[in-house]
Formats: sequence, C-alpha cells, structure tokens
Amino acid sequence: MSDPFEELKNLGSEGPAVPPLPAAEVRRRGERLRHRRNALSAAGAALAVAVIASGGLYVSQGTTGTTPPPGPATQAPAPAGSWVTEIPEAMSVTDGMSEPGGDNGAREVTTKAQAPWMLDPCRDEGAADDPVRSDFLSVGQPLPAGFEGRQLGVYPDADAAKEAMDGFRDEIGECQVYVADDGITEARTLPFGGAVAGADESLVVVDHAYTSGMRTTLASHFVVVRVGNAVFLMLLDGEFGAAPDDSGTARVDQEQRALAAGVIDRLCVFAADPCAGDAEPVLSEDDRVTADRLPPVESEFVGPWEAVEPQPVPTLSCQADSLESLQADELVSREFRAGSTVEQEQDYPTAMVNTAVLAFDDAESAAAAYQTVLGWVKSCTSRVDDSRPLAFNGEKPVRPDVEGGEGMWRNVHLFAPEVCQECDAIWFDRQGAALVGDRVVLVSFARLGGPLEPEGLEDAMKETFRVVVDTGRS
Repeated sequence: MSDPFEELKNLGSEGPAVPPLPAAEVRRRGERLRHRRNALSAAGAALAVAVIASGGLYVSQGTTGTTPPPGPATQAPAPAGSWVTEIPEAMSVTDGMSEPGGDNGAREVTTKAQAPWMLDPCRDEGAADDPVRSDFLSVGQPLPAGFEGRQLGVYPDADAAKEAMDGFRDEIGECQVYVADDGITEARTLPFGGAVAGADESLVVVDHAYTSGMRTTLASHFVVVRVGNAVFLMLLDGEFGAAPDDSGTARVDQEQRALAAGVIDRLCVFAADPCAGDAEPVLSEDDRVTADRLPPVESEFVGPWEAVEPQPVPTLSCQADSLESLQADELVSREFRAGSTVEQEQDYPTAMVNTAVLAFDDAESAAAAYQTVLGWVKSCTSRVDDSRPLAFNGEKPVRPDVEGGEGMWRNVHLFAPEVCQECDAIWFDRQGAALVGDRVVLVSFARLGGPLEPEGLEDAMKETFRVVVDTGRS
C-alpha cells in the first residue's frame, strides 16, 4: 500500500485544484464532521439549556481588543491554590461566530468538564491522556457546508494546561495524515504561520482534504492557545482553501487570528499574574443599524433589505488590510442584501450595504484609524479582496456634513463576475467612513447596474450614510 503522505507531498499549490465537491458530498462530509465534533450528549444538552436559561453564556458582539496580557517570561509562578479554576459567568468565547437558526441550524453547547476537544487528529474522541479539567465550555455552530467551534478548557494549574497542549502536538504528530472511511484524506500543516500574539503558547493547524489524489477546497482551520491554566480552541471548517499556501487559506488564517485576539485578551484572568477581568463592553446592539431603518432602494426591481450572516468579503471593497489592523478596542458590524423582484437564473443580490462601528480608547486613536480608512478609500489600489476587479477608480471624494464630526465617501466601480464574466454588469459602490469622537463608522452602499449607473444612488447613499452614522455614534 502506498504512503498517502508521500503522495500528498507531490500535490503542490501550482497543481490544478479540482472543482468544489458536489453539494451532496459537501453536506455528507459536513454531517460526518458535525457528528465527530458534536460535544453534546443528553446530559450535556440539559446542562446547556440550563446555562442559556440562566444567562450563563455571554454572546459577544465582536469585541476585538488587541492589548496582549503580560508574557510568561515576566510572570512569577502563581502560589499554590491561586489559579482561577472556573470560567467567569460573563466570559465570552463566541467572537465572530455565525448566528444560529435558518440554514445554520441550532447552536450546540456543553459544559461537561471532560467533553472531547474538536481538534481530534486520530479520531479517538479526544486524547486519552488529556489532564482532568476543572471547567469547560464548548460552543458549536453547524453551517450549511461546514462548522464553527469555540472551546475553553480550564485546568487545575498551568502545568496541567501545558500537558494538554503537549498532548495536541503529540497526537498531530502521530496522525499527520488521516484517511477516512469515505476515502477523503486529510493532511495537516503544523505549524501554520507564526505564533499567536498574547498567548503563553499556541498552535495553528490547518487540515486540507484530498480525494482520489486530487486537491479540494475543503479545509479546517484551528487556533489553539494557552494562557496560564486555560486552553482556548477556535475552529472554522468549510470550503475556503485548496492548499496551505493559497490566498483563501491565508485570508481565513488572518481572519481567525484576529477573532481569537479578543478572547485571548479576556483569558488574562487565568494568567499567573491575573488581570481584573472584562470591562463592560462599550458597543451594543443599539450601535448597529437594522434593516427596517435603512432607506429602501427606489426601484421596482429591487426587493427589501434583509440582514445577512457575516460575508467572506471586507466591509469596504477598497480595504488594504483587515479592520482588526486598526486596533479598535471594540468592533461590531452588520451586513444587508436586497434581492431582485424579477426571477433570476442565479441567486445574487442587486444591492448591498455593509456597516461597521469601531470604538477606541480615545479620540486621537480614532482619528488615526479614520485617516487610515480614508487612505484606503482614496487609493483603492491595494485591496485585500480583488474578487471584483476595478472597472473605474476616478471619481472624486464626497464630504457629507456629519454632526459633531467629519466624513467622506467615494464611488468606485467594480466588475461583477458573479453575474457574468464578459458583460457590462457593474457594482457602483459608494463607500467611506465617519469620525465621531472616539468612534469610526464605516458604510458601503453598492447597487448593481451597468453599463450606466442607475439613477438616484447619490441621494440614497446620503440617507444611508446618515442613518448608519447616527446609529453608531452613541
């Protein structure tokens, strides 16, 4: 029998990736993964209901603080018995997770102390030598073709948590390549990228799936970090990368590391020199605009606005970096789509609104971030996502009146390859930002047209910009 790992080493990134697997195969793999990773038993489900009913699970609105806790080299060992061994009631681990319901299904939660970890390379329901935990929280979110997971395990002391991390490394080494019964082969890349900032130690692991000796876009991304006596795991499983070095994998790695940063900050309560714990969040649901507040698109061919799950695209198409690079203390976002009232062969929106609110420690930090965003929008040449190529980039900025602050947007024309590859379909994308005190509000309003721009878009952007900024200012 041939060595599967030797075969996989010959599948370089320059080789052709097979098309995405059929939907039925993706769903079948998703069901297998969800079954493997489902940490809920009947007892666990009952506990989860009790936790949620009592308010014990705090769902984050997307805080992404970036100040790391002190590194272990500067920390004195904690005296015996001083480690925090229970998860604080308000501890959030769900930063950036998709919302439950609809196609995503119900959220899976357990607090069973010895429930299995989702990183299970050898498929043995968790390493047998994993030390006994003192507390545990596992949150899973099934997706139509994937899975998201967050797990936080607390051990009696830092030595036990280190032993758990060593167990992950040992098992990955033993099962670097895993061949499932259905013929799908998973190969693991470890380490992937550099260390995760703010953690005492970290692992970033990427699994890529192969079938019949060919690469697919099915992949799993794991971030595992230790802070003191706590271990946090974050998982994204889906169709995002055909190889360790392709752009889709790199994008997901950047996004997942940024989402993990907020949780890592909060894990400082488990450090050898613990912090005081979470401050009350500044941003809330009241800072995010809702679909009913957005002005409707004045066209009989465009339907009503609907809020959608976070999309795999930047808030602003001209972004040259992630929003996390702006180093806001907190960030919340919401995205909307409006469909066509006319039957279409393909399911794509005809209008889009993306919004984000970033809160900073002070007005000076907000102003610096605002200038960075203006630079992105004015240039629009170094974009983190160029899946919609530029069609025209020459329109001048518009500077609207913003009460108590300032703002700017610019109209950028983008080709719409999701509509057609060789046609005049264009996204007329007005995007920009407002600075109000210690907050920066981002707004993008895009309308599908072409070759001519639909009428009334400038007025529509003015009203959309005003509503979103007024909502996010306080």
